[in-house]
Parts: sequence; structure tokens; C-alpha cells
Amino acid sequence: MGRYEYIEHTADKGVEVWAETLTELFEESARALIAFMVPLETYKPIETREIQLSSFDLQALFVNWLSELLFIFDTESFLPVDFLINELDDTSLKAIVVGTFIDRTDVAQSGSQVKAITYHRLVIEELLEGWHARYFVDV
Repeated sequence: MGRYEYIEHTADKGVEVWAETLTELFEESARALIAFMVPLETYKPIETREIQLSSFDLQALFVNWLSELLFIFDTESFLPVDFLINELDDTSLKAIVVGTFIDRTDVAQSGSQVKAITYHRLVIEELLEGWHARYFVDV
């Protein structure tokens, strides 16, 4: 199981994520993103969504993955709370997200609304003990 912690930054908010595998890194990064906005444990998943993405490299895929989760939330008020990536390589992924519909004012009351995922100081790297990512969000 991966872990994450938040980073202080003058204009944005950052997240450091560690996981044993690249798949877990993507899943844990998504969990950290949503947990930044709302307490995940208070929402019960009731619906699933399939997501398929492709990009020109791993960093773009990572940003597109998190951006897609924000897009679903922004356009449908669908809050993903659990993530299962079935296929992942350097340029594509297939995933199932499980979530629920929420009142978007819950985010304003309990956390911070994320506007976008940025490429600012983005890091995705394989280490001896697993994988590490650092990303920043515009709030």
C-alpha cells in the first residue's frame, strides 16, 4: 500500500506519493488528490466508471489521469473514491473508478477545490524501494 503527504508551496499545493509499483503510484496519487478535497471515508461508492487514456509519455499520462478525475467531478459532481487500474504502461491506462455523487458545496466546506493539475516540478521516478511522484495542484 502506498502513502502520500502534502507539501507546502506559496501558490499551489503539492503532494509527494510513494508506492511499491507504478500502478499503485497512480492509484495512490488519485486517492491523495480526492482526499485533499474531501474526507474519503465519509463517502460510500455506489457507481463505477471506466476510464481509458493515452498520452505521449508517462508524465503526460499521469497528469491526464488526475485531470480526468477532476473533469468527471467538475462536470458530473461524481466523486471517485476508489481506483483500480487494470492496465498501465508508459503511454496508456485502463481503469475503473468507483464513486458517488455529491453536493459540490461539500468540497468548499470540508477541503479545497482543486482547479487543475500542473506540470510544475512534476516528478515520477522509480527508486530502489518502489516508485515516487511529486505533483502540484492549482487551488
